[in-house]
Amino acid sequence: MNDSSPDNIFKINGLPQKKNKHTSRRAVISIFIAACVIIAILFGVVLPRIPRYHFELVGIFYRLGAYDLAMAELTKVIQLDPGYPSVYALRAELYTEQGNLKQAIADFDQAIQLDKKSEISYCERGMDWAALGDLDQAIKDFDNAILINPNYRKAYNERGLAYLDQNNLDRALADFDKAIEVDPSYSLAYLNRSNVYVSKGELDKAVSDLNTAVRLDPQSVEAFYYRGYVYYYLDKKDPSHKRTFEDWNKAIEINPGFMRAHYFRGIVYIEIKEYQKAVYDFEKILQIDSTMSEAYLQRGICYSQLGQKENPILDFKQVLLKSNDPDLRQEAENQLDKLGVK
Repeated sequence: MNDSSPDNIFKINGLPQKKNKHTSRRAVISIFIAACVIIAILFGVVLPRIPRYHFELVGIFYRLGAYDLAMAELTKVIQLDPGYPSVYALRAELYTEQGNLKQAIADFDQAIQLDKKSEISYCERGMDWAALGDLDQAIKDFDNAILINPNYRKAYNERGLAYLDQNNLDRALADFDKAIEVDPSYSLAYLNRSNVYVSKGELDKAVSDLNTAVRLDPQSVEAFYYRGYVYYYLDKKDPSHKRTFEDWNKAIEINPGFMRAHYFRGIVYIEIKEYQKAVYDFEKILQIDSTMSEAYLQRGICYSQLGQKENPILDFKQVLLKSNDPDLRQEAENQLDKLGVK
């Protein structure tokens, strides 16, 4: 296989690259909204100068996806009384949803200043630090969250991900082990621990964890996807790659827009010379993201193998038009040379 084989599964230009699974933050947002509702009830009794409708509007706007309006209401509350940590924490989560991580961290700073015993705020701020690439600062926040609550499974999971990103496999493994010890039904910890086992070359252990993740969460796209990836290596002697295809098919059934499963299913179809099936997967990707140069390149290769003339030329020219990656451009030029196109 070429450089787009599963050996380079996390290195493809244009594909979502996140290989680790973080805990959803929507549950935390719901917790903070509930806290604000409680505050609203208390405010109605002891602080009538802060109208309760501000908090009610936050919940309504959030459920509608109108984050700017929700944050505007929270800002009004903070202006009226800046002493409530859950209000800052909720606004921080909404900033995170919008990708404004620095402002989110600033709000978590305020929340922690007002409540130094909030393991949730430490953990959420740590996730933002990790997203910004400051893994050392993230780990410090996860450490603090665990000091406050030694049974906080999410903090162990997130710290494990930070260690995994630092390639500190032993510490990552210890944290995922601890998250599972705290909650044996925590599917994300099994999913993420499987990444450690893959990195260590312990593929049978990785499959065991992914089997558990699938059992605990039968709708986990990532668990099916990664198990299919591991099966690819375990089943090298099976030219049909039956188990790999079964898992990637399932991942796509759960989420038809899951680009990585389409991409690598297409790559393996090329390997076994099922070019028309591969074309289908690359076309699905381009329906989702028409700028994905890798998909044009691979579809063009399939068209060439199918004996077509015009379609591969169009696809290889799309690579040259859309991609700044020198390797992709060189491969497209090589393919055009083979077709006699200058």
